[in-house]
Formats: sequence, C-alpha cells, structure tokens
Amino acid sequence: MASKEMTRRQFERRLSMVDLEPIKYALVKSKDGPQWTGRQAVTTEIWYRRFHTLIWLYPNQTIVPTKHIDEFWHNHILDTEKYFQDCISLHGKFVHHFPYLGTDDKATLLTLYQSTLRLFLDTFNESPVVLNETFVSRNSQAKASMCGVTTASLCGAGCANVRPSLNTSVIHKRKSPD
Repeated sequence: MASKEMTRRQFERRLSMVDLEPIKYALVKSKDGPQWTGRQAVTTEIWYRRFHTLIWLYPNQTIVPTKHIDEFWHNHILDTEKYFQDCISLHGKFVHHFPYLGTDDKATLLTLYQSTLRLFLDTFNESPVVLNETFVSRNSQAKASMCGVTTASLCGAGCANVRPSLNTSVIHKRKSPD
C-alpha cells in the first residue's frame, strides 16, 4: 500500500479535480478517435480514475489496464502537457506508459493482468471486466493491453493497435457477505 504524505481521501479528492472532459470529447467526437458513445466514455473514465488510484496505492506493482482503460490512457497521454501536469499533481512524478509488456511472454502478462483485476476487486469491490457490458455492441472483450505502468524511463508510442488475445476468467463483482 502507498505510504504517502497524502491520505487516500486526499488523493481521491485531487483525482476528482482532474479534468478529463477533453479526453472524453476526443474518444466520442473526434473523427480520428474510436467514436465511443457518451456512456462508454463516462463509464471508462470511472475505471481510468480507479486505475490511477491503484497506481498510487501500489507504486511498486505493475498495473495492467484493460483494453478500454488503456485506450482512455492513450488519449490522455496524447495531450502531453496536460498528462504531465496531471501526473505530477497526482503522483508527484510522470507515470510512464510501457507498451512492450507481454510482447514475448503472454503468461506473465496474463498473471499481471489477473493480479490487477484482483486489486480492482479488493479495492473497489468490482472488476473493470464490467466494461464489457458497455462495449458489447462493438463485440469487445476486456483484455489486458500490451501496456503496463512502470517507473522505468522507457515510454513508447504507437502501441494502440497491438493487443494480445487473452481469454480470462475473472470474478466480475465481489458478493456481499450474508
């Protein structure tokens, strides 16, 4: 868990202040974008914010986003100045995008992805796999992307078109204890 000067509540308050409207606009309205529906963009924004919470809570772990969270992330990164300022505000450092994770070792990628899904489930009581329901019209599945978060100095671009095909079996929502 994160041992920061900032409490989780303070972090989440700061995270809620990050303006992601331009990113959602690009995902929905841009002719060059994926042309998501408004609902898809809003739902993915929630999970993208949660993704940043996991990065903050678990700074020494590789957090592997789903395909849709990764696409949201890519669009945030494209606004380089904003992304840099948001990272510094949230994490105190630039959060690098490492697109090569899993290119050679799909088993490692799957293990890291499943670990990330468990962190989502443990932290938020549900998994981002529920994004499948939002994107079902596009015949999409929540998949691990080729991207992982790393504090290494490597940062790549242009990996949005490369995705592994992983069929994962995960718990969608933690059941409440009776």
